Order: sequence, then structure tokens, then C-alpha cells
Amino acid sequence: MTDAVEQMLTVERLAFGGDGVGRLDGKVCFVPGVAPDEQVAVTITEERKNFCRARLNAVRQSSPHRIVPGCPLAGNGCPGCVYQHLDYPTEVAAKHGQLQDLFRRLGGIDPAPVLLPPQASAQDHGYRNKLTLHVQRQDTQIKLGYFMADNRTVLDLPSCPLAVPELNQLLAAKRNEPDFLAGLTDGANVTFRWTPYDGAQVWPTSSPPPAWLRESTPGGDLSVPANSFFQVNPAASGLLFQAVQELLRPLRPERFIDLYCGVGFFSLAAAALGVPEVTGIESDSEAVSAAGRNLQAIPGCRAVFSAGRVEQTLRHFTRNPLPPTAVLLVDPPRTGLLPEALRALLRWQPRELIYVSCAPDTLCRDLKLLLAGGYELESVRMVDMFPRTAHFETISWLTYHG
Repeated sequence: MTDAVEQMLTVERLAFGGDGVGRLDGKVCFVPGVAPDEQVAVTITEERKNFCRARLNAVRQSSPHRIVPGCPLAGNGCPGCVYQHLDYPTEVAAKHGQLQDLFRRLGGIDPAPVLLPPQASAQDHGYRNKLTLHVQRQDTQIKLGYFMADNRTVLDLPSCPLAVPELNQLLAAKRNEPDFLAGLTDGANVTFRWTPYDGAQVWPTSSPPPAWLRESTPGGDLSVPANSFFQVNPAASGLLFQAVQELLRPLRPERFIDLYCGVGFFSLAAAALGVPEVTGIESDSEAVSAAGRNLQAIPGCRAVFSAGRVEQTLRHFTRNPLPPTAVLLVDPPRTGLLPEALRALLRWQPRELIYVSCAPDTLCRDLKLLLAGGYELESVRMVDMFPRTAHFETISWLTYHG
């Protein structure tokens, strides 16, 4: 039952997703837009048996880490950012704490003995190299922006402070082009994409994208099909690249197996270290072609990439034993590893396993099963790939002990 009475709440911490956590009448309460240790006035909007949700009415005692949001749409319907009201070091610390909490609650794992310091992004604004905006036409009005919480209404987006300046400049220019706006159909998507080599480009659903883009990594340039996945924060993706290399360097693997390999980002990290054999699996056939193209010029490395669903293709690979020094890396989508893929990995039992994840909740689910199957967690690190949003990346290293 909704309680319309305003109440005072002390914020204890920030939960995964960005909401502040406090207690009202002994019940856990979630409220967005707050900071730890703040005293806030709230009104309950949703009440459940074990918790409630509330809206923020006023901050009565402010945190010294509260700042003026860097975006006028923050707190006004934009679903992207949840930490615009906090200074960036506080956001990084909060995400580091959320990772530990999720490991304990969802995975039954105490990460403290193997937890590495978090890695912050070099930029907390102006880092995104891609925007996917939605079109909504109502009579003569055209909205171009993000879906709001109902996943139907489009929030018109004049600019996005998370995007690189070149994309915002192109977005502003296109908004003033009548022919461009007239060609947008209701329900269509419009992709804005930037690389340092190709500049800023745009294409709606109805138009063919550019065939290839070129991205830079610490190990060299990569060719990327325009519609294939690539990390949206190039500087922070370099941190991921180097973190994987730090794990591989002392292991000196004879073979590197890259599951969900995309265009060969982590395969390049291995090949650049001198790993003689690299194998990748990816469902996006265009990305597979790009991966082969990207690694063909690496001297002394035999690279083979296969197109197919990981959980299905992996069955063929597991028929052959692995060299004892082989390293397997998985970088699945937010849904994590499918049960069939997990079962195949536990049958294959690669001694060294690196799990790169953009979803710590599904990561914890999968780690719980991997640890029960004979793996031990050697290290875990949070990399803030997505500043100002609720999301972050993690890199976990496991070894098999049977």
C-alpha cells in the first residue's frame, strides 16, 4: 500500500543500479538520486513485503560528494545516467563496493582476498563513441533520443554529455537539416558513430552503414564492421586490453581460446604478447571475418576464427584435449554464459580461465557454478567502462584444481 506521507531517511550506501539504500520502519528502502550519509525527505511510491521504493523530495543534509549534474536531463526522465549528482571518485568507490556486495549475496563468495583496486575511466564525460537514438513522430513533431522508463516514450535528446564532442556536433547539425528529419520514420533507429580515423558518421535504419571502421588499441589498429560490437569507451577498453595482458604475461600460454571474440580485441592482446596459437568463436559472421583480417598480419601467430553460437560450437572444440598452458577467455553478453556453455567448459576443464563481464549479477551466478565445479578464484577487478551509468566491467581470473 502506498504511503503518501513524507518521511526522513538516512542513506546508508548505494546499491547496484544506483539507488540509495536506507531503512523506513525497519524495512529496506530504495531511493534514486541520493548519496551515502545524506539525510533526505522521501515519499514511498511502491511497497512490498520486504522492501519499498521512494521518490526523493528534498535533501536535508547534503553529502560533500554531491555535485551539480553535468546534464540538464539528469533526473528528468533520462534512463542512462544514475550518478550525475556525485563526484566521480565517489561513483568509482560505490561501484567497487557493489561488486563486493554482489559477490557475497549472489555468489556466496568473499572477494576480499583476491580483490584488486578498481580502475577508473580516464574521462567520466565525453567518452562514448556511439549513440543509438530512437525516432518518434507525432503529427509534425519529431523526437530523436532515448527510450524512457516505459520503453515506449522517446526522450528528445539535444545532446548527450557522455558522447564524444564530435558526435554531439553531428547530432546538432542533423537536427537542423530538414531533409534528414523528413526521412526519419516512426520507430526507426539512428546510429551516430565516431572513430579517430573515420570521424563522426550517422546512418538511420533505412540506410546502409559504412562497410568498415578503424579503431585503435594498445596492440594496434582494428578493422570493425560498422554494425558489429565494439567497446563504447575506447580509453577504458585499453585498460581491459592491458589488464588481460597482465594476466597472460606470466602464464605464457601456448594457445589462447577467445569465446565471444567479436572482432578479435582480446585475441589481439594475446597475439601481441607472442602467443603462437589463437582460436576464437563468435556468432556475428561479419565480426569473425574482421577478426581474421585483424590478426592475419601478426607474425608468428596462427589465428583461426569460427562463426557460430558459442554453446553449440564449443562442443566440437571440447573433443580435443588442451595444452596444459592454454588460457580460455570468455566475454559473454549481459545474460552471461548459457547452461550448455557452462557445462561444456566444466567438461573441458581449461586450467586457466579469464571471465570478462559487463553484468556482475550474471557473473556471480556463473562463478558460483564454476567454483562448485572445481575452479578457484585468483583475482577480480572492476573497470569502470561506463562512467555516470549503473554499469561497469569486471575481469575475473580462475584456475582449475579439480
